[in-house]
Amino acid sequence: MLGFSYIALALALASSSIEAKITCKCLPGSPCFPSPPVIKSFEKTLSEPLIHPRPMGSVCFPNDPTFNPTACAEVKAKWHNGAFRTSVPEAAQFINWETMINSTAVDQCDPFGDVTDPTNTCFQGRVPWGVVKVKTISDIQKTVRFASRHNLKLIVKNTGHENLGRSFGQQSIMLWTHNMQEIKFSNRFVPKGAPRGTTGVTAVTIEPGVQWGRLYKEVADRGQLIVGGIGAGGSVGAGGGWPMGGGHSVLSPFYGLGVDNILEETVVLPSGEHVTANRYTNPDLFWALRGGGGPSFGILTSVTYKTHPAPPVTAAFLVANTTTEEGRAELFKEWVKIHPTLVDSGWAGFWPYSGTQFFLTLMAMGNPPTNPKANSTLQGFYDKIATIPGVEIDLEVTRPYTGFQQWYDENFINSQHGIGFNYTIGDFSGVPAAVASVLIPRDTFENDPEELANALLELDDARPFLVGGGVVSKVAPDAMAVNPAFRGMLSDITIALSWNVTTATPQEVLSVEQTVTEWADGIRAVTKSPGAYVNEAEILVPKFQDAYWGSNYPRLRAIKQKIDPKDLLIMLGLSYIALALALATSSIEAKITCKCLPGSPCFPSPPVIKSFEKTLSEPLIHPRPMGSVCFPNDPTFNPTSCAEVKSKWHNGAFRTSVPEAAQFINWETMINSTAVDQCDPFGDVTDPTNTCFQGRVPWGVVKVKTISDIQKTVRFASRHNLKLIVKNTGHENLGRSFGQQSIMLWTHNMQEIKFSNRFVPKGAPRGTTGVTAVTIEPGVQWGRLYKEVADRGQLIVGGIGAGGSVGAGGGWPMGGGHSVLSPFYGLGVDNILEETVVLPSGEHVTANRYTNPDLFWALRGGGGPSFGILTSVTYKTHPAPPVTAAFLVANTTTEEGRAELFKEWVKIHPTLVDSGWAGFWPYSGTQFFLTLMAMGNPPTNPKANATLQGFYDKIATMPGVEIDLEVTRPYTGFQQWYDENFINSQHGIGFNYTIGDFSGVPAAVASVLIPRDTFENDPEELANALLQLDDARPFLVGGGVVSKVAPDAMAVNPAFRGMLSDITIALSWNVTTATPQEVLSVEQTVTEWADGIRAVTKSPGAYVNEAEILVPKFQDAYWGSNYPRLRAIKQKIDPKDLLIVRQGVNSEGWDDEIMCKTT
Repeated sequence: MLGFSYIALALALASSSIEAKITCKCLPGSPCFPSPPVIKSFEKTLSEPLIHPRPMGSVCFPNDPTFNPTACAEVKAKWHNGAFRTSVPEAAQFINWETMINSTAVDQCDPFGDVTDPTNTCFQGRVPWGVVKVKTISDIQKTVRFASRHNLKLIVKNTGHENLGRSFGQQSIMLWTHNMQEIKFSNRFVPKGAPRGTTGVTAVTIEPGVQWGRLYKEVADRGQLIVGGIGAGGSVGAGGGWPMGGGHSVLSPFYGLGVDNILEETVVLPSGEHVTANRYTNPDLFWALRGGGGPSFGILTSVTYKTHPAPPVTAAFLVANTTTEEGRAELFKEWVKIHPTLVDSGWAGFWPYSGTQFFLTLMAMGNPPTNPKANSTLQGFYDKIATIPGVEIDLEVTRPYTGFQQWYDENFINSQHGIGFNYTIGDFSGVPAAVASVLIPRDTFENDPEELANALLELDDARPFLVGGGVVSKVAPDAMAVNPAFRGMLSDITIALSWNVTTATPQEVLSVEQTVTEWADGIRAVTKSPGAYVNEAEILVPKFQDAYWGSNYPRLRAIKQKIDPKDLLIMLGLSYIALALALATSSIEAKITCKCLPGSPCFPSPPVIKSFEKTLSEPLIHPRPMGSVCFPNDPTFNPTSCAEVKSKWHNGAFRTSVPEAAQFINWETMINSTAVDQCDPFGDVTDPTNTCFQGRVPWGVVKVKTISDIQKTVRFASRHNLKLIVKNTGHENLGRSFGQQSIMLWTHNMQEIKFSNRFVPKGAPRGTTGVTAVTIEPGVQWGRLYKEVADRGQLIVGGIGAGGSVGAGGGWPMGGGHSVLSPFYGLGVDNILEETVVLPSGEHVTANRYTNPDLFWALRGGGGPSFGILTSVTYKTHPAPPVTAAFLVANTTTEEGRAELFKEWVKIHPTLVDSGWAGFWPYSGTQFFLTLMAMGNPPTNPKANATLQGFYDKIATMPGVEIDLEVTRPYTGFQQWYDENFINSQHGIGFNYTIGDFSGVPAAVASVLIPRDTFENDPEELANALLQLDDARPFLVGGGVVSKVAPDAMAVNPAFRGMLSDITIALSWNVTTATPQEVLSVEQTVTEWADGIRAVTKSPGAYVNEAEILVPKFQDAYWGSNYPRLRAIKQKIDPKDLLIVRQGVNSEGWDDEIMCKTT
């Protein structure tokens, strides 16, 4: 899931190049979504109005508008009834596909949980926004065309028997075909377009809503037989996903796969056209429909199956119990060994096993079996295992049936008449399930029987189907799209596991999925083949293309791209948990390891937590989001506190003073593909369905007062594999100081400042000359530090932010720290003399040029807190000279004037830097501003004033450029300039920098370091790129002293040494109304604008402290050639990945939330 957008949709960018773009379906709430009148007009064209379902369990929630105790009792009574679940659009057979699962929560609608808890909500999950109850083919065509025109997410549900949730989808529109139930028989069916004189055959044509239980009976009533699916209760659909996935059956060895028996299909294509497909008409489509997976190539409106005469059958049943491991092993070895001979002697069926029990439910055609070797072969197996010590045969029955129908009815419909294994226990209706399938080839049974037996023994529980060989093996592998592996296999082994839906955490769900894949991997390791059955799809399947279609995939994909160029009918192919998306490009060996979160079995127990708390200066804080006090349904509700919170919402200083508040509130929030789960006090808090989501606000906070607090927390988090985060002030563009269900080290209260007139780093050679310096603890902020340094007649290189709330001892120095003072004194990291940190091991160490020099190198620009948690930073201080400041406000009244101004500005840029100016050059719309500073009054560089005046004179003559303000004025020093323009902005001149303070709003940011070379060699191209931006905040902070430091002297991005200006782009959105798609659109816009500048600079260089959500290749962007050394140091210092942050060093493989890692 990986270093890019925090919206799951954007995870696909993980392996894409800089040109990669994200395109999204249009969802309800987005501006692109059809308006209510358009929806109403569409509804009028349908047989029935749209249904807008809530999840089945919603009627059990008192805080849900659908609450109805009587309906709740009925729903709970039918919860595990598969037939009922097919009869309503909102229910899946496997309920995890009605649910949204992210890295911290299972957002579901569970009527068996504590529905009376007002904080529990019935989540819509993947239950669709709208449902078309299909009654006619026209309903399908009109919906397909409407969905295509408006780029909607379209899904199709027949019965909902589906292992990957492909018939469900968040905020989708569903074609519910269940009510199309027509069945037509023919004694002489001839496919459309067949040559004249083609002999007709017995056949049955069904609409897509028909289910196998009913169809088997109607076919049997005519003395016929049809190859179909086997499922307890008969509720599997016969006209949807089953035939489109290939369709194996207990009848397959005698008559072929389901797709081998299809004579014709009719479908509505993604274009809305209704067509027929068979061997003679649309043969490529017919090839694809038979096994290519549904509904990728069209929405079935009918399927015509060949029918066969119905012979009597012989069935054999076995129940064996193994009392020893040795007996179990010998039984399995014998079973594997006899397998091919048994198939060749005419048997098919099922061989489930669970724990110590092994079962057979086999069938042979004829009574007695038509194959003369059938009974003797099976009896030979029985006789063999009867002599194995530790094997007890509890039941051994062979009996005749009048035909397949009687066998099916007694064992799968009316199971009280069944013999041996009870197949109704295999009906997972109304429970969550993770499933896997492995097609076991004949070659494996024949050539590796012992190895296969050992692999089977590793599974506690499995449901294998002996459905191959015979007729199945006689069809060419490329005759149709179905997996070629079917033609060589004998058995399909299916593994299915469930979990407690009421209590399971996301990590427990993921653990079940991983177990299923690990078990399947054990079989695949023996078969040497990835072959699997797409209708028994595996959530974490490695390389789904190979697993489900093998060598047929390239042809399938080409047909798909031709038929569906707009990707209207695209279904889920991999894990639905964002955590597992990283597996999309992983090898079969890929594993996922996760942090341990509250609610997981691995999480420390309350007594352990309590013992830990006793070692700290103060007990843990368990914060709720700031806005929680405004929600009447929240336990923290307090109207007085709500008014106070709302009044301080945009106060950056206040946000630094509490642990639960980020400066940019999107990082307090969880955003997935369908919802912005936030805690917005300005929304409709009185709506009982609105909830204050915990989001990324931490589970627990350590209010750090001592270094020991940090050490103890680090060791505790490491010991228990917890998600550990660090917050100083929360000025952070990627949410690295927040994290769902994390434990936070809140260092804001460590506020000590110490000055020295002769500071010497620890370990320096004797006689090293001391320098003026200041040592600060991590909670100190620049506003206070500037003042205290200035009070001593000194100057310090630091960050500039409205209100002075940026931290001086946390992320700023660890990210490099550029400043308006940098051209005169260097970057922040160029001025660091020493740092002390708590390492991921818990050790407290000093780092400087002489002590731990590699660590010191990494700390200066490697990004925080990747290499340790700062406990102090010592900065060099400088004498404080007077300064000269220059301010400009220019307004452009024409596009030509704006273009000429920018060209002149770019052209003068290098000369202006060399003449001693630094500062800011923001622009927005038609306005262009300068806030510049030069050392000295007058400037110590004699060219300063003349160079700047030359630029003013030049632009003053340009048509379409009006100079509204031009001021040059002296200040007693940097401190006066800073106070008047950034602290007390009422005294400021020109641009008001407080409007650049994004506190309490969401923001997406990007940064591009523009090299001197680009200003000098591509001025016109650069000017044109800058003109494309509506709004930007560039910093002229390079050149001068910055450029005189070697690029590899420390970890900070080498691009800083050649740059002159850092251009920062920031956009926001309406937090109350924005949809996930609108948020993503803002993020994309920011990256597109940054890409326009990068295309000119030919360099990815960016400032890690102005991190970009969708930045291409963060390693190159933030650290360039320094990254390999940084990563090596990180891996040595932090082998357990305790201090991993998004887009941080060594974060490759971790999901965006730093919850799970693919290795």
